Amino acid sequence: MMRVVAIALGSIALAGVAGVSAFDGWAGRFMPGAALAINRNSSDALTTANEAALASKDQAVFRKIGKSNALRILKREPLSDRALRQLGIYYWLTGQKAKGRQLVLLSTTVTRRDAQGQMWLAEDSARLGKIADALNSFDIVLRTEPDAREAAFAGMNAALGDPRFRSAFVELAAKDPPWLSSFVAFAIGTSKRPSELADVLTKLRPVPKSVLPEREAGALLSRLVSEASIADARGLYLSLPGSRSALLTSMDFRTGAEAFRYSPFGWEVFDNAGVQAFGSAKNAKIMIEAIVLPGYRGSAARKLLFLKPGTYRWTSVAALDEMAQGATAAIALSCYTGPGKWSRVESFDLRNGNNRFDLTIPDKCTAQLLSLELIGADDQNDSAMTLQSMKLEPA
Repeated sequence: MMRVVAIALGSIALAGVAGVSAFDGWAGRFMPGAALAINRNSSDALTTANEAALASKDQAVFRKIGKSNALRILKREPLSDRALRQLGIYYWLTGQKAKGRQLVLLSTTVTRRDAQGQMWLAEDSARLGKIADALNSFDIVLRTEPDAREAAFAGMNAALGDPRFRSAFVELAAKDPPWLSSFVAFAIGTSKRPSELADVLTKLRPVPKSVLPEREAGALLSRLVSEASIADARGLYLSLPGSRSALLTSMDFRTGAEAFRYSPFGWEVFDNAGVQAFGSAKNAKIMIEAIVLPGYRGSAARKLLFLKPGTYRWTSVAALDEMAQGATAAIALSCYTGPGKWSRVESFDLRNGNNRFDLTIPDKCTAQLLSLELIGADDQNDSAMTLQSMKLEPA
């Protein structure tokens, strides 16, 4: 009986120790103060306290506790990668940069999966002009730590502003790393300077569809036309599979799919508040349907061209039976005047049925946007229209 009791008491004691240990680990990560009150040498708590101090804008607290906390951890766990990294950053921040860098490098030999260590090395390598090393650190993070992907993408996106980084990035991208298409999609939506991404992709000529699918290509081209140099948009378009230089100066699409591919080199249709457009095609017969709500106005569709100065004849067939009284649809011509800048030159109201009018492209108008512009009615009625059989030829 006493043996059974002894065994039972021993089991309870072991369970208690395990419970305390489990609490220590959980609290160390989420309640470091409470964990340190129970166990002043809790590695999890000391690590978490250091990470919190590092994350603050004012790193004065980290300068006070970083070294002592890291050394206490390393006394118990000599191969703690996070403690080595934290100690290295402490030395770097306090002026011993070479010693600090060496310790952070050592931490990454313990494990490649410390995203914070790799990101720190990427930033440090960039500061030292070691661009290949910086890109290698980003690559390691992206291959090993999915949770840190967005932070790595943001870092690389910012680094594209450095021409040296773009050159190194092209070399890596040519090897088609598994994260490349996801990064491109991220950069298209978030980059403040889309021309830098376009520069990289253009140098991959031809750009694989797996890296830049047609929809994403259209989104980037549209941003370039609206925000950057028109030469960047043209260069990227011509590097894409299936692009045709003939479409720079005509609307002679071979297929319906081509008519809406790589917009606005093909027709770009908009889905904006108050103005919506839809493109469709049967064989090579192209149609644009558009709706404008009362009191709204804006572009429903547009097509980019690079025509020489001169006079060109526009022809089309418009169905305006569902346009409310006071609503209008027009074809407008705008000229490129600088990165992201366009100036309206001419505009012609469409009429129901056949349309034919001449557009004059002035000198120094090196690129043009033809757009379908809608103005909604003043009353409460929506307006709808369709446009087809669009052609633009020298007059």
